Amino acid sequence: MRTRRNPDQAKTYILDVAEARFQRYGREGLTLKDIAKDAGITHSNILHHFGSRDGLHQALVARLISRLVEDIITRLAEDAPTPEGAPSPILALLYDTLVKGGHAKLLVWQLAESKGPEIDGLSDTLSPIFEALKDRLVAHAERQNRPISSEEAAHFIQLAATAAVGDAVIGPTIRTALNTGGDVQSDYLKWFTDLLLKG
Repeated sequence: MRTRRNPDQAKTYILDVAEARFQRYGREGLTLKDIAKDAGITHSNILHHFGSRDGLHQALVARLISRLVEDIITRLAEDAPTPEGAPSPILALLYDTLVKGGHAKLLVWQLAESKGPEIDGLSDTLSPIFEALKDRLVAHAERQNRPISSEEAAHFIQLAATAAVGDAVIGPTIRTALNTGGDVQSDYLKWFTDLLLKG
């Protein structure tokens, strides 16, 4: 027996299924046929709610980018002390959000689909968040007796975000090839933080 949903509930449910498929299979998993099958609905039902495959993809991207921003803002609001020897909370935040949250794959997909060198509107969305990250990083470095300038913090965040996106896309393959294993959150992040803050 099918569950009756109002239009908003139906759209949310379809997006939930699409997101689960994206997290598991990447963008190749986002065919309307497969989403409809997993959702237990018809292909035409998806088209009814989103208009087209592109409409569904745009709604999914909007949802995931909104969640990315919410995740970062929530984590920035937390002011937990950093244990001695732990990686920078800023770097850990970037990795948690981009790698573990699956947002890096989304960004790579959107960049591949975009018509230009960047994703429309994303820079404006992320700019205040990166400014807050810079301020947090400068304050964290000061508490660690390793002061850095705002410009150095910007470079740190750019390199860390780029590394996080790369790690999400190909990191497991590289670690397997290097036979390094280890916990990304502890070993690699601590090493990477120390490397960046020494420079």
